[in-house]
Amino acid sequence: MTIQSEPAEPFRDKVRRLRRNLTSRGEHLSFTAPPIYRLAWLLGWNWKPPLFNSFLANAVIMGTAFAPCPLMLGFLPGFTPRTGLELTWSTLLGMTIFGLIMACKVAIQQRRLKLPNWDTY
Repeated sequence: MTIQSEPAEPFRDKVRRLRRNLTSRGEHLSFTAPPIYRLAWLLGWNWKPPLFNSFLANAVIMGTAFAPCPLMLGFLPGFTPRTGLELTWSTLLGMTIFGLIMACKVAIQQRRLKLPNWDTY
C-alpha cells in the first residue's frame, strides 16, 4: 500500500514481467492489475500489485475501491435509504465485506503461486 520511490519505467517493466510470468503459468491476470491499481499507476503511484501486498493492505485498498457502488445505489429509485446514516452504514458494511473477500482470494492465490518479494522480483 505504500508508494514506492523507484522510477516509473522500471516499475512498469516489473509489472509487465509479472503479467508475462503469470500468463506463461496459465494464470488469470485479474489479481495482477485490478482497476483501482491501474488508476493508481496511471496517476503515477507505484503501488505494489495485490499479489505482493499484505492481507490488510489488500482489504483496505479493495474495500475502498468498492465504496462508490453502494453510494450509487442510493440514488436509484427503490434503493433509496431512509436516512444518510443508513447509506453510510451500508457503504461501510459493503466496503468491509468486499475488502475481506477480495483479500482472502488474493491471499489464497499468493500461497498457491509462491512468488518472491516484490523488491527482489
